Amino acid sequence: MAYELHRVDHSDQIAKRRDEWLQFSRRCPVAAPFCRGDVWLSWLDTFLEFPPVVYELREDGDLVALLPMYLDGQTLHVVSDRHLDYQDIAAVSTDVAVTLISAIIEREGGEGMALSFAKVAEHSRLHAALVDERLSQVASVRSRFWSVCPATEFEVKGPGKFIEALRSRQRKDYKAARRKMSEAFSEHVIEHRLGSEIDLRLLEEIAHLHRSNQYRKKGKSIFADLDFVVFLQQQANRDAPLLISTLRERPGTEPFAFHLGYFSGGTYYYYLTAYDGENSELSPGRYLLIETLSNCADRMGGGRLRFDLLSGEEAYKSRWAKTFYEVSRFRVIPKRLGNLPLLAAYSTVYGLKGVKNRWRERFVNNECLSRLEHECPGLSS
Repeated sequence: MAYELHRVDHSDQIAKRRDEWLQFSRRCPVAAPFCRGDVWLSWLDTFLEFPPVVYELREDGDLVALLPMYLDGQTLHVVSDRHLDYQDIAAVSTDVAVTLISAIIEREGGEGMALSFAKVAEHSRLHAALVDERLSQVASVRSRFWSVCPATEFEVKGPGKFIEALRSRQRKDYKAARRKMSEAFSEHVIEHRLGSEIDLRLLEEIAHLHRSNQYRKKGKSIFADLDFVVFLQQQANRDAPLLISTLRERPGTEPFAFHLGYFSGGTYYYYLTAYDGENSELSPGRYLLIETLSNCADRMGGGRLRFDLLSGEEAYKSRWAKTFYEVSRFRVIPKRLGNLPLLAAYSTVYGLKGVKNRWRERFVNNECLSRLEHECPGLSS
């Protein structure tokens, strides 16, 4: 087969190819909706600190694989790695994905050059390509554990029936939270907005809530980067499957809890959340989460709803989980004599972190399993 590699790194070239990239990305199976072209193009439009480099692989002129990256020094990073839980590659097959990455290495693989894939889900096509033995013929591939993602599924019998799909303990907790909420705020309202229904005012409201309540968590709020709101707005403008759910004391007031996720293909991906700590005794997060899942189930009309909690080791996530999958970091270093010092450095660093993370991974998984056994005896076996 005659493949051609194209490097697209000028704004006018990117603009000309947008529509084709979007159409191609929507046809290709990717690990999650936030791996699609409408999301990473929004990222390229917003975060302009580093120059974009989008690689195409074409066969007889037809697009067969697409990998968006950006350049930082001598390292190519997969786009959106700083802001989303993982990324993927759009390709018609894993073989073609391997061919594209190999072609990039052949073209760009000078001394000191490396490819960085910060968060790669184990079920993604990108993961399958990176662990393919053919890639190891042209590059040294180093990987280490990054995080574990819990997930579960619900069998929903029809609209308005989601609560029945919950385990008895979850139903009890939900009813208790709903009762407390109604007693405290008899006029409280819940709103769900999907895709282009999301406006800038709503994004600014949830950004303020997240920044104001980050004190309970480590690090800065992701909304401390003011461009992040622009990134979300760009996605909404492209009708990406963002779903924002808010809880307000009454109509017209500021939200005191929100969930932001992606809902597509029968799966709700739980991405960001915050609630006002002054109302924590009302369990607003738990109440709103179940209302959000119920809304997703109603949009489907029933059937199997998958709930993916994405990366994170919070205790409440493991209480929902029935399955887990891993996300890993990958570093791909072209096999060049001048890259030996770089390879040695990463082998040492990844080796040490690999030992640490294997112990961490074992602890996380054991903790998750022990919670599963406590919540639902016999399930983990």
